[in-house]
Amino acid sequence: MEIKIVTAKQTWELRQKVLWPDKDISCVQLPDDNAGTHYGLYDGGRLIAVVSTFAKEGEIQFRKFATDQAYQGQGYGTTLLQHVICAAEAGGATAIWCNARLDKTAFYQKFGLEKTAEAYERDGLQYIIMRKQLVAVRLSERLEQQIKFIVEVDKLKNIYRKNLVIGSERPETDAEHSWHLAMMAMLLAEHVTSCRIDVLKIIKMVLIHDIVEIDAGDTYCYDQQAGLDKAAREQAAADRLFGLLPAGQSQELRALWDEFEQKQSPEARMADALDRLQPLLLHYHTGGKSWLENGINADQVRERNRQTREIAAELGLLVEQIIEDSVAKGYLPK
Repeated sequence: MEIKIVTAKQTWELRQKVLWPDKDISCVQLPDDNAGTHYGLYDGGRLIAVVSTFAKEGEIQFRKFATDQAYQGQGYGTTLLQHVICAAEAGGATAIWCNARLDKTAFYQKFGLEKTAEAYERDGLQYIIMRKQLVAVRLSERLEQQIKFIVEVDKLKNIYRKNLVIGSERPETDAEHSWHLAMMAMLLAEHVTSCRIDVLKIIKMVLIHDIVEIDAGDTYCYDQQAGLDKAAREQAAADRLFGLLPAGQSQELRALWDEFEQKQSPEARMADALDRLQPLLLHYHTGGKSWLENGINADQVRERNRQTREIAAELGLLVEQIIEDSVAKGYLPK
């Protein structure tokens, strides 16, 4: 059994067969069918039941509810209508209602629909409006906190760094930097040969390590004056930003961030090495423009990347080759 969204046209044949078998099919085609949501219940590939819903002013009306006569009394219609009511609640509707044939009211009452005072006759049949007040399904507090954090960290896309994007004159953003580090962690972790490391942990670290810059801003690594209060600014930012998450996730990500900052575990040391290698690659492949503009020399770059060889010897050799070649090409003053 499967319930699917279908087109209005797919409902017409069953509507006619069940509701108005003696009339032309145009009788069951509604003027606002194109504005409705149409559901079909299938069993074994056969369309068994259909119903159409229409939203107006926060309420849902369902119309042309029909179950093939050969399958009535077997729970197909009940299943379909329960699905429609749940969908209305999940969508935030305040009520669901229908124009019920008078002889079918007992069926609808099973779903909590109640008779109203609005009754009428059409084509020799008696109808009454039945409705049910709905309580909109509220998102869990946990999900609301997670979404709030997700929206907040989008701000990383507007935090700009000193280095340029390769092939462009524009600065790299923190979001781009973090993604690039995650890719590097996945590919380069194999170069840590002195111990076993948790690659997923490194990926998590590099994805969150600069989140604090949403509040604290990007501190240029060679700006000693700006670095004096960097730790205090970033600790305050970590308190606020990770505090947006549910308790368990807040503690997990904060612990990962603290571990990265301490640079003691093999994973933190590798994450830190990548955090230094990635801008080195960008500076080199953009002709050292940012180095030259900010008066950075080879000794400063060498010192910043000094610990890379301690966690991954071959990456340390790469760092030295890039620095030497940058000097030779005039990208980096000696």
